[in-house]
Amino acid sequence: MTKDEAILYLPVNDEDDLQDSYEEKLFELKQFFLSRFPMSKLIIARMSKFEKVEEAFIVLGGEVSSASNIPVVTLPELGSIHTVYIWYNREKNALRLLLSAAQSYSEVLAVLNEYLRIAMHYAKHWQIGVNEEEGKSIKIGVEPNPMDIQEALNELSEKETIDSQHILTLPDENVLKSEAKRLSLWLNFESNEQSIR
Repeated sequence: MTKDEAILYLPVNDEDDLQDSYEEKLFELKQFFLSRFPMSKLIIARMSKFEKVEEAFIVLGGEVSSASNIPVVTLPELGSIHTVYIWYNREKNALRLLLSAAQSYSEVLAVLNEYLRIAMHYAKHWQIGVNEEEGKSIKIGVEPNPMDIQEALNELSEKETIDSQHILTLPDENVLKSEAKRLSLWLNFESNEQSIR
């Protein structure tokens, strides 16, 4: 990338503007992903754009901090969806903190890849069969209110262990069944995305 090309990605006049502009674009990128459920297609698209911004930053004289090690989350085998839900939220929140602190393309990408990995593990515990007609009205990238899920899980967990087979017996309008459908559709979407890469 030439300096002229770099200025197209980061139009700046001096070093202070350069640092501020890069940090602003990095902040916007992190905010975008902090408010969304991970989807590989979206991650690839956004990160490829930001990679050019970081490359421009370096060409124009900026320095990127070396990537810190992002810990790999252990994927446990958990019996109930309630236990999986608690584990997922704990790990998701830890990764969001790491994402907030990320200082470079490579750090953001490492956190997002780990987030995708734990989301995949989490979703597999909820997986149920969903027909095409049911899937048309479900937004797979939008997580439901966590308090609604937690409340429903607490209520059912008092009576029995909840697994994906138990969720199938719930009414269609139940928040847990809706979440199982959303996550099942997301898994199908992600599997199709993985196969075309």
